[in-house]
Parts: sequence; structure tokens; C-alpha cells
Amino acid sequence: MRRIDTLLTMQLGPSDVLVAAKVDFDDDASGATIEDAADQAERRLTARYPQIRYVFLDPTRTGDAPEPGGPGD
Repeated sequence: MRRIDTLLTMQLGPSDVLVAAKVDFDDDASGATIEDAADQAERRLTARYPQIRYVFLDPTRTGDAPEPGGPGD
């Protein structure tokens, strides 16, 4: 993983949180590497913050993330 382009959280209920992120992985990262990184991130987040119920990671290339203030903001 090179960087996180976008990180979003949403409070779904009193103790339910959703985390979503656009993650820029190395261009040569395999599908298995990306899956392993996503699983590890989810395990670490939910272990530290039990209220996190859902973690969604979107592998993306640098430049694919929308610019702040652009369409959709």
C-alpha cells in the first residue's frame, strides 16, 4: 500500500460505524496481496474500535480519486 487517497466514516447507529477508503496500492501488487492487506486492515480496525461493523477498501490508482470540491462533493 502506498497511500490512502480518501477516507470516509459513517455513523450508522449508536454503536455501528462504517469505514470506507480509496487505497493506492503499488502498481505491481497482486490480487492476493491486496486481499491480505484489506483483511489485515479490517482486523486491526475492528480490534481497536469494536464499534466498526463494516470496512470497505477500494483499490485505486493515484489520480483516480475525485478532487475535493469536484463532482459529488
